[in-house]
Amino acid sequence: MSKSIQRNEIIALDGFNFNPQRDTFQPMIKQLTNDLLENGFDDVGPQITKISIHDDELTKFIDEFIIYNYNSNATSFAEGAYGLDDPQAPLFGQSVTGWNVDGQYGSRTQAIDDAYKMSLISREWVSGVTMINVSLGEYITVTPSSGNAGDVEYFLVTKSGLNFSSAPSHPNNLSDPSNPAAAEFRKVENVPGWNEWFAKKSNPSGITSAISGGVNKTALGPNSELFSYLNPHPDMRGGEEIWKTFGYNSAAVSASTTIPMIDTSFLVVGQKLLEYTQGGTSITNSTAKIVSINGRHQITVDSAVTIDEGKSITFGTDKSVFIRPNDLKNGHYYKIAPPIPKMESSQKGYTGLAGLARKIYQNEYAKIKRCMTTSARSVSFLPSLDSGINTNAKLRHYKEEPQTDGTLMHHFWISNFKDEFFFPAGTVEPKKYKGDMLIGLASGFTGN
Repeated sequence: MSKSIQRNEIIALDGFNFNPQRDTFQPMIKQLTNDLLENGFDDVGPQITKISIHDDELTKFIDEFIIYNYNSNATSFAEGAYGLDDPQAPLFGQSVTGWNVDGQYGSRTQAIDDAYKMSLISREWVSGVTMINVSLGEYITVTPSSGNAGDVEYFLVTKSGLNFSSAPSHPNNLSDPSNPAAAEFRKVENVPGWNEWFAKKSNPSGITSAISGGVNKTALGPNSELFSYLNPHPDMRGGEEIWKTFGYNSAAVSASTTIPMIDTSFLVVGQKLLEYTQGGTSITNSTAKIVSINGRHQITVDSAVTIDEGKSITFGTDKSVFIRPNDLKNGHYYKIAPPIPKMESSQKGYTGLAGLARKIYQNEYAKIKRCMTTSARSVSFLPSLDSGINTNAKLRHYKEEPQTDGTLMHHFWISNFKDEFFFPAGTVEPKKYKGDMLIGLASGFTGN
């Protein structure tokens, strides 16, 4: 028999702008579907799932895509990132680190040159102390007399030399640099020095001329600029042990293992409290480690500490040698601020490559994002291998939504077969909520 149903509450045709946490209405297509199902029709359509991803996570994924698919080696002539290295004192090609995209048991791996790591430090240069076996390829760290860890310098041994019975205060202060048996050092910057090398050594009219040993320095690889900005080494990600991370406690702590923090989003379980302030004195010998992160504003350490209110706390490990950029989020890849080209009176060659490096990355990022957010590209979504779910969902629709804090959310509508689910059993979908809106000029005003 026929049945007539009238709907007057039609706010929207579909769920494109539907917010399940705030909107109480249902789109017209959703209402029509429910009416048909309640009156004897069977649901034989596809399973539709909406996935919302923060811009931070999408950026991390695109960076991983670039690093896995683009050639980052700097040793093959005119390939990969060739051009980043100095052929007269090569830094690349000495050792590599395997990076597994899918985790420990995944099959997709990539070998990343350890020259990108910028932390291959083997020992400290100590003034007046005997140094034995100063060998080729060794890394030396030099702390200035001021003791400011932020001013630490790093040197690569480019030529082995005799042992030093009493090391000078600095590698540049060798007592007899003219001695052919003396060791030689090359300073390793925290940012690539490739732009300076091009500016000083290369000649635009001599693109095919050799510099030394027949090496064409001016023949750039296709990814040289890209990887001078986006550092591909997995150990350079935010939260890794080479970084010193700074945080602030929001209240004083007195002999407690619980520390209230202004923000914990950059912290990682296992980090030590390398430095904090107690009674106006800097404490640098603490062994306390983070054992849990209790939300956005609190951490727990394994031993009681006393910390002054609102003071900076330095977190890290015994291997932390670099100060972490304040925009390097956990798990994200390190992006190197393009250095300013150094101009000289004898300037020749290429200038402005540093600024171009960032533009190259932004262009690649935009292309990949455009491809993966377009349904016409047959984009597929697959659950994680460890979920045990075997399905392949297709992208049907995409929407980018600005948030009130200035960030972006990316919404993907995907479809797969009706009898297949994309998420494991027990996954809870967002629910509606209601609240009161108080209007007033003062934050505590409750008159309305």
